[in-house]
Amino acid sequence: IYIDEIVNGEKLNSIVSDFKKSCYQKILAIGGGRTMDYAKFLSYVSNKTLIGIPSSLATHVYASPKIHALEPIKELGFELTIDGDPAHLVFIDTHLLNLLYKENKRLVYSGFGDIMAFINARRDWKYSAENGNERYSKFVDDSITFIIDQLVNIDINQAITNWIADYIFIQCLLCHITDWVGSAPASGAEHLFAKCIEDESENQIFHGEIVALGVLIFSYIRNKDISISKSLMRKFEITTVLANLGLSKNMIIDSLYNSQFYGLKKRRYTIIQELDNSKEFYSFIIDRMLEEGLLE
Repeated sequence: IYIDEIVNGEKLNSIVSDFKKSCYQKILAIGGGRTMDYAKFLSYVSNKTLIGIPSSLATHVYASPKIHALEPIKELGFELTIDGDPAHLVFIDTHLLNLLYKENKRLVYSGFGDIMAFINARRDWKYSAENGNERYSKFVDDSITFIIDQLVNIDINQAITNWIADYIFIQCLLCHITDWVGSAPASGAEHLFAKCIEDESENQIFHGEIVALGVLIFSYIRNKDISISKSLMRKFEITTVLANLGLSKNMIIDSLYNSQFYGLKKRRYTIIQELDNSKEFYSFIIDRMLEEGLLE
């Protein structure tokens, strides 16, 4: 089954029905984030074992127990993220990923951008925990420090085989953190912003790159972590040129504005609730960042 064939809920329901009637006991999924989400959903509703082979590391979906409610999944009545299981067994094909890395580093590096979310989300999570909305854990806090240190110290100038294990480890650690205390420490205002961008954009965009951009913007708004955010984006070759990200200034402003409403829907308390949530405010912020060369 190719995921591009899953065009609606009716098609997905037909696949689920056919699989349940079959004699197959295992699912083998080869692909990226959407492939793994559909495979995890099929495993979830059929109670069958899932074996995953990620074709890129642009997302950590293969290791996450969360199942994103993609549009065909929503049509089957699952409006929110599903608490399921990660793939029960994952094979990391370093030869395949090395070929991808040589062909398109951007697909590999964008996954680092997704992990950068911790820089901002950690502050949202701790502030929310202080107000009784989330559960704080010092062990998780220390784990986040470890992950950010890994982002800083990982030497991507070496061959990918020298650092891919560290990369996979911090992706898996991210997924464990969200399982331990919920998704808040890894998904704050920057992810609300990224989701709004993804809903509006007609261009091909990379989730991790938009998350990293959100980290930079909210770091600027907080006046904290700006240098590390900028340094990591440069290290992982994540551009700050809006056109190269497939974005416009107005799209960014609209998405920042809409992030508050999406956050309320998700019941996610972030810095956005404390801001002047107006397009005029966000326009002022983006203009300042453009003037200071943080964005182009």
